[in-house]
Order: sequence, then C-alpha cells, then structure tokens
Amino acid sequence: MRFAVFTHVLHHKKNGQFFAYAPYVREMNIWLQNFESVEFVAPLENKHTENEMAYEHDKLKFTRITAFNLLGFGQVL
Repeated sequence: MRFAVFTHVLHHKKNGQFFAYAPYVREMNIWLQNFESVEFVAPLENKHTENEMAYEHDKLKFTRITAFNLLGFGQVL
C-alpha cells in the first residue's frame, strides 16, 4: 500500500536520506512501517539543524514544494 504525507515541516537531504525535526520523524517512522512506499510532499531546504533525524524507510519518495504556513490571517488568505 502507498502512503502520501503532505506537510509544512522543513526537510533536507544528505547522503541520499531525508531529515526533519526529530520528534516528528520518530512519530512518522512508527506510521511508515505499515506502508510499502511513501511519498512526502514538503519543503526541502539546505539548512540543517541539530535536532533532526532521518526517516527509516526503504522506498521513500520526495516531492519538493515551497515553504508555507497558516499561522496568521494573512497567510491563510
């Protein structure tokens, strides 16, 4: 079964692996083990932070989108 994740969480790629905020990735790794293939649709940047970790999935595809947020009225419009 395939699974798609649409998220605003910032990601970066290093050595063929995708990294993101560690608590988010820990939770996602639990869910992702139930799927044959996974596609992330999310922002991808070159910026690395200390509290990141890599996803643990063999068939992970990534589609890059522009970073966004819906935290304020202006962004929602």
